[in-house]
Amino acid sequence: MARTPFCNKALTTGACAQEGCTSRHDIRHCQPCGLYLIPSNWDAHIVGKKHQRLAQRVSESQETPVRGDCYSKSPSARESCAHLSRSSGNPSVRCDACGIFLLNYTAYDAHKNSRRHKAAFAKLLVTPAFVQELPSANPPSNGYIHCPCCNWNVEAHNMEKHEKEDRHIRRKLAAELDGALGLAQKNKLGIKVTNEDGVDFGIVDITHHSRYGLAPRTVGIEKVDREYQIALKSFIVLPQVGSPGSETSFTVSLKGTSRWINIRRPLSLEVSLKSSCIGRHVALLELIFHCVDTKSEFTIVRELRALVGSSEDHETLLPSAPYSRPPSVRPVTTDSIHAGRHPVIWTKVKYTTRLPQYLAPPELIAAVFDQNRTVSIANIKKKVHARRPYDSNVLSCDLAQRALTDRELQPKNHYYILEIPEVKKPGFRPKLVVGDTMLFQHTDSSDKMWYQGVIHEIVGEYKSTFKLRFDSSSGFSTYRGKRFDVQFVLNRIPFKRAHQAVTSSFSSRRLLFPDVNDKKLSSVSGEELAFFKRCIGENPAQKDVVEAVLSMVPGCSPLIIYGTPGTGKTSTVVETIQQLAHRDSRSRILACAPSNMAADLIALLLKHSGTSSLLRLCAFSREAHEMPAELRDIAIINANEVFAFPPVEQLKKFQIIVCTCATSGVLKNLGLFQGHFGFIFVDEAGQASEPTAMIPIKTMADNYTNVILFGDKDQLGPVVRSITASRLGLGKSYMERLMENGIKPTSGVIIKKLKEHYRSHDAIIAFPNKEFYNNELIPRGNPAVTHSLLKRDILVNPDFPIVFHGVSGKDEREDKDPSFFNASEAILVKSYVSQLMGDKKLRLEQQHIGVISPYNAQCRKIAKLFKDWPNIKIGNVEDYQGQERRIIIISTVRSSLKLVSYDLKNNLGFVADRRRFNAAVTRAQALLIIIGDPQVLSIDPLWRRFLNYIYHQRGGWSPKGKRIDWDANEDVTAQKFDDERREKARASVQTFIERTTSKLVDNPDVLENDGGQISESFMDRPWSNEDE
Repeated sequence: MARTPFCNKALTTGACAQEGCTSRHDIRHCQPCGLYLIPSNWDAHIVGKKHQRLAQRVSESQETPVRGDCYSKSPSARESCAHLSRSSGNPSVRCDACGIFLLNYTAYDAHKNSRRHKAAFAKLLVTPAFVQELPSANPPSNGYIHCPCCNWNVEAHNMEKHEKEDRHIRRKLAAELDGALGLAQKNKLGIKVTNEDGVDFGIVDITHHSRYGLAPRTVGIEKVDREYQIALKSFIVLPQVGSPGSETSFTVSLKGTSRWINIRRPLSLEVSLKSSCIGRHVALLELIFHCVDTKSEFTIVRELRALVGSSEDHETLLPSAPYSRPPSVRPVTTDSIHAGRHPVIWTKVKYTTRLPQYLAPPELIAAVFDQNRTVSIANIKKKVHARRPYDSNVLSCDLAQRALTDRELQPKNHYYILEIPEVKKPGFRPKLVVGDTMLFQHTDSSDKMWYQGVIHEIVGEYKSTFKLRFDSSSGFSTYRGKRFDVQFVLNRIPFKRAHQAVTSSFSSRRLLFPDVNDKKLSSVSGEELAFFKRCIGENPAQKDVVEAVLSMVPGCSPLIIYGTPGTGKTSTVVETIQQLAHRDSRSRILACAPSNMAADLIALLLKHSGTSSLLRLCAFSREAHEMPAELRDIAIINANEVFAFPPVEQLKKFQIIVCTCATSGVLKNLGLFQGHFGFIFVDEAGQASEPTAMIPIKTMADNYTNVILFGDKDQLGPVVRSITASRLGLGKSYMERLMENGIKPTSGVIIKKLKEHYRSHDAIIAFPNKEFYNNELIPRGNPAVTHSLLKRDILVNPDFPIVFHGVSGKDEREDKDPSFFNASEAILVKSYVSQLMGDKKLRLEQQHIGVISPYNAQCRKIAKLFKDWPNIKIGNVEDYQGQERRIIIISTVRSSLKLVSYDLKNNLGFVADRRRFNAAVTRAQALLIIIGDPQVLSIDPLWRRFLNYIYHQRGGWSPKGKRIDWDANEDVTAQKFDDERREKARASVQTFIERTTSKLVDNPDVLENDGGQISESFMDRPWSNEDE
């Protein structure tokens, strides 16, 4: 049966004049205590000591005493208290749960995060008399109903559906849990338990063993009221409610034998930490009391916390500032911008064709920024001819969120000087280079015009001083002030080149959708080939690839070389290019890759092999010092240390040009005709989005150009920031799409596989081999390398070179950086590196060790701890693509405890990306160490299978970390564990709520109140549920 809510009009104004109002009006307001009470509780409340004390304080603080009949026991006088708020001048926003007024909706949202409000909110949820709708920071408009759990306005006709959604149920349960915890932490019936903020051991430093475990914390139980006879019935330590795991790291013992509590003889409990595992340890101490007079039981809980690790390291890794999500800022539109002047240090280029602008459609921008948007994805798809605008617009939005405000711009000769101290901070985004642009607008100016400044020079020790030029005809000056708001501008040239390629008139069916008639291969005798690298000629799979490329006749369908990790893919690319160049000196070859790192590697191998007539073409925006010094003599760098483009006549003389896919688009604008290249190679093709891969193909190929793709579709894929763009297909590479079509009988795609694996120990590659490559890989690693760390002390199983160390840390963020870090995991990484480098028997160099983490913030924190090992590379998965190390340590970071309020898979972030997992675990040659939270990682089916492989089959689970809490023999299905763990968390939450609140319903006055004062949580940032 539905409960009748209280009348909001009566609650906010003290009276209701609406005829026919069916809501409840039997509510009483106690002004001194700031509480609204139902009539059945009123008599007991006003005779209470707390009320009398607060009433006396109010009376003494006013010049005119408070009317005595307000506190009279007569019903008529007591009823007048319900109407005092009509003329009291209180603000208009009132928290119905707590019975207090707040300044505004922002203050209310901050107040919602306080312990007091959560306790009151829980009472609303479990007590029928208090069921009512709470105010919101976003008041609903007509036709909408506000959902207080989700803090979202829902269309009235969709409210019933919304309440059944899993997200709403999770958030409601999380709110109930917060409230129940707040209630359970309250002192009751005259019993006071110390440590109201929890029992915190602080940082337990494992480097000081003499101190460890010798200082238990004391929890006192005192009686402050003689009215009831109460005894401590039982106490127990429980895992944190709603979190994974069933073990606790604390023990509790009672001092003495008596459990009766009186004023003169309080009880004491001793809490000890029993675990020495590095990481965060959290549990709940639940105290159950028995009241003889009321023959009832009630519960008081205290949170137990400890952080085990190095106190010095934890101090080093503290957040630089509390995390705050930057406000949404809309990028400046082009119609309100005055253009700037390009740097004079750039070499002038003669373009035969200009690159169009390809601006994002207004409908797309509206869909991203309009809070009340009605534009649907389906509508946009009809108006947008390509998918690329989505991703470029999201990147523009990301840059807009990093805008600077109120910055000083100093004129100096023809330049303007801007200092950006934030550049000194590690991980500053965006990375600014000469030629990048910024937009400037006078701070607090009514003028809506923005002026474009172009970076001409970057100086200073930390490269934080920027010299900019503005167009003299734009009217820009500092005459009206030197303070400006600044926005960074996305370099859209790669996106424009992708648009240019996609819209190109050249659309060859054989390259985009090949069929069996496009397979045009001639026979090549392998005996006639003289291989530049003998080992390739001795490897059947690599030899077959080289022969297949050489047998391609002009106008053949694409050839895909599926190069799995450690199979010598790049060496095969270089050998093939050398064979083509050697066979015909008139042939022209374009070798591309999505990244400069991959392109540099190809150029280095070609140069080392003695290849002549080779050009490494780089964009203006790349800094010259980033390129390996060995490649400078095959690149074009002007006197200002800036890369330059040669004239078309000079370009035609080079037999081999190596560049990125994006830079290859400039060849058409420089005047190089389509069909100039007989062969176009795209290395790491699995990482290139289809529009990016089309830049060299659709701008430089003709009907006779052959295209060869090298890569692995099961390793890193295209990086796409826009969820919409990914959903529309931008996350699938050209190579992956062709391979999916290649299994059809009518497909003309030619696929060759490299199967002999030369990198890793058999046990390291065994799991990826089964999961991704159908056990087709054949381990051929050199035992002198792959078996070099067996039988070492660092291994759990002396014959198994994989170690998993389970740890419960904490996901943290700092300042305005959305990237996560985990201090406990960073300390463990340092511990393992220290152990490895300290073992002189291993004879390890820093270059033998690599550290991988999917989060940039974690990489920066680990780097802070590696002052003694500056040459150990620390990077994300992309930084290690195509590379290898003898030892790889992976820090997974995510260790969220809020399993109820957030979707578990989303909490894993891109740790649960299959391709990134594959790329990370296949970098190690002889030893792989993974550090992470097993209870969180095991939510993902792939990670759970991998953890089962380590734990059950080969015994690589570190006994020093968290233990497994599932059956490693059980079959792993896709969704089962996500649902199972969530339901387990929900059940524990529901049980806790019922256990701690059921005894309070019949005795609503056993809770001590706080006088209705606004707590310090008013200054906290507002609580919000963020699923993104």
